[in-house]
Amino acid sequence: MIMCTENCAYQEDGLCNLKKITSFSSKPIKYCPYFRGKDKNRA
Repeated sequence: MIMCTENCAYQEDGLCNLKKITSFSSKPIKYCPYFRGKDKNRA
């Protein structure tokens, strides 16, 4: 389990839910190369 509080598409209930390693994000954050911002249109 990886704790996560970022506004990331993979974050849910304070945990990272990325299921498999993918290519690095084009906009990584300091401690997470896989960071993907949440879709603003998603509920």
